[in-house]
Amino acid sequence: MGNTELKPQIIHSNQWVMVKQLNHPQYGPIKVFKNCQDKYQCLRTFMVQEDEAKKMYDEFQKLNQEQYNLVRINKIEHEVESQLCSTFHKIHLTLDYTEKHLKNVYQINVQKFSVDILKTLSYLDSYKADTCQFCLSKLLLFGDQVRIVYQQLLSQQGDYQRILSGDLKCEDWYFAPEVMKCLRMNDQKTFNNEKATIFNFGLIMIAIFTEVTPYEAEIYNYEKCCLTEKFDKYINLFTQFHINKKLEKLILACVSFIPDKRPTYQQLLDQFSDPSIFEEQVEDQSPSPQKTDSTYLVPTNQLVSFNPTVMDERVLSDTTNKKLNDNQNRILMKKIDQEKHQNTPICQSPKFRQESMQTQTTIGNLRSTKLYDLDKLQKSSRNKQNQSKSQQKKTLIIKYEVLTYQILRLVLCYLTSFVYCWWEVGHMMTAQIAKNYLRDNRPDVLAWADSLVQDFNSLTDGKSNTFAEAAVWLDDIKETGTEFLFSWHYTDRPINPDGLLIKIEDESRNINSIYAINQAVAVLTNSKTSRNRHTVFKAQMLRVLLHVIGDIHQPLHDTSLYNNSYPDGDAGGNFLNIQLQNGTLMNFHSFWDSGALTFAPNNSFLARPLSQSDSEYLDKWSKDLMKKFPISKYSNYDMTNPSVWTYLGFRQAQQFVYPMVAASNSYSSDYEKQAIAFCEENLIVGGYRLGSKLIEIYDQILQNEANLSVSE
Repeated sequence: MGNTELKPQIIHSNQWVMVKQLNHPQYGPIKVFKNCQDKYQCLRTFMVQEDEAKKMYDEFQKLNQEQYNLVRINKIEHEVESQLCSTFHKIHLTLDYTEKHLKNVYQINVQKFSVDILKTLSYLDSYKADTCQFCLSKLLLFGDQVRIVYQQLLSQQGDYQRILSGDLKCEDWYFAPEVMKCLRMNDQKTFNNEKATIFNFGLIMIAIFTEVTPYEAEIYNYEKCCLTEKFDKYINLFTQFHINKKLEKLILACVSFIPDKRPTYQQLLDQFSDPSIFEEQVEDQSPSPQKTDSTYLVPTNQLVSFNPTVMDERVLSDTTNKKLNDNQNRILMKKIDQEKHQNTPICQSPKFRQESMQTQTTIGNLRSTKLYDLDKLQKSSRNKQNQSKSQQKKTLIIKYEVLTYQILRLVLCYLTSFVYCWWEVGHMMTAQIAKNYLRDNRPDVLAWADSLVQDFNSLTDGKSNTFAEAAVWLDDIKETGTEFLFSWHYTDRPINPDGLLIKIEDESRNINSIYAINQAVAVLTNSKTSRNRHTVFKAQMLRVLLHVIGDIHQPLHDTSLYNNSYPDGDAGGNFLNIQLQNGTLMNFHSFWDSGALTFAPNNSFLARPLSQSDSEYLDKWSKDLMKKFPISKYSNYDMTNPSVWTYLGFRQAQQFVYPMVAASNSYSSDYEKQAIAFCEENLIVGGYRLGSKLIEIYDQILQNEANLSVSE
């Protein structure tokens, strides 16, 4: 018998080599093959009885003819095999395979994606397919094409059945309220599959626009099987993106708590077929990028007028960062179960609308002040560019002849340096603010954290022996010439105003400051090591936490600018030089690391190890800032989610940090004033967040220890 008759053919082909075998969460048990062109396919085999074989084979054939945007079936083979006295039928499917998942809007043409996916879901609905657990992990990227894994066909089990079986990761929770109601009651499926799937589609659209998944936003209570109060804040986060209002309204309608208020597939298709709905409504819109075969295609419509200093006030509430108590969960479950009768979704409640209006008023008031008047700032910048060079020089000489010797020395000291983070003063200030916050509110947490700092002191050079000094340690190790943990200092979301075709490696997206914080938390709260709070690894991870949370609050650690001058990115402003007011050039990243020239270089100001007088000065400085910016001002800020922090830093860089210097490589005195105020507030917020994160970690450690005592 020739090779062409052997089944499955891919196993016996000389062109394909098996590279691994696994139980894939979507495909099921598969064998993965690769050819010389680095293309991948996988083999999925079903063993069934004779009466089921023909039905399954015909089903696959029909599906293969339709395809839509489902993962492509390349070959269907039917084989009969005899074992002892029994005859089995094997159905072999050879399918396209990839390990790339859809993550954000930068990877796709949003209109094409929306229309294609909705058509496919509509087709599956007509096919009576159960798609109530349609989620982001079922969307795979094949080049610039997004395809759905039709899991029901591959597992021979509907979504609702699989949910009831409990074989589902928390990351894949995309459930409409009515689905969870059935699950709580252990009831049969009584909901409308189309409307439930539309809810999930809305969540996916929010996730790819915000780059924050429902799991990361903590909108589900997995034990109670209901939505948490953070759902409102997740919706609020999405509304900050300034997308087309009509598109925003449609997506919000998709996640309505009332199924009848959600649109149908056809209604969405009718709306999404209009390209204008995906156009950004901004005053100064950059040219749209051309359609290309990009792996990551970044939209150009992101630079809009916005006040970054109050960004957090419209995002997640600090009160929702703590785990909901049982009473709150009961209230939420009651809200969900009675939603039909109340006719008022949570996200459309009067409280929600009131909070939104208050936020908009706050932003409007700030915009009207001189310090935060971005419109005036932009006009001033344009006027300045129109001045002659000689006039500019004369103005600069007059305006900055009183520049202090300390600032001049600061600039000269760093002209040739390539800096990656807040200077030492910024990191120590962040840690000192956290220390004072903990001292006043949770001295037990401070004692635990300080003891971990001391645990590691014998392994350092003596310059990072205190809580504040330890926040600089992660930079100290870079001076040894090693790139150890280098990528943990930043998360580079792209800003791409010229609409360039850019590619970002998966590692750059995944191994970053968010990953660093999550790793540190995982080590410090590991239940398997609850018996011992003090290990070298835990002491090291605490120092990582002290440093990286500070890094995140320097906006240029949360982005990289891509344009015609920097087609490979400017490394968070490290490749960009700006002209200071005295005509001197300075690294843009360094400008922001220095707190807009308010921090002196470390060899002249608060040099480590800190003297007693310097320690007292740092303590007083931090307390003065805490009085100026009390914690009560930030009651609506998210205090524990690093994904939200880095996103906000990205938006700050996008909306404020870059726009005023990117065109002319210079800045105005108004910009400098705003930047100084901006850095002060970011330092204080970073310190409060560091303290809050340490409290969250320590409470988890106490819980782990209590659980261990009970089990013993």
